[in-house]
Amino acid sequence: MSQTTERPTILRLAAGLGYAAVCTEWFDECFIAAGADGIEQVVILAAGLDARAWRLPWVHGSV
Repeated sequence: MSQTTERPTILRLAAGLGYAAVCTEWFDECFIAAGADGIEQVVILAAGLDARAWRLPWVHGSV
């Protein structure tokens, strides 16, 4: 593969990573705020690859 075809691919991947990071932070903040407001249960519909359930400081007794 030449550098001319690799460069646009790298730029697209970099843009996608930034988007994913911003989305992750936004959802994390929403879930933390919901827990602080008394929400005790959250359902995350995903592919099962999300480690958010283990990363966030959930309120004791949350499901």
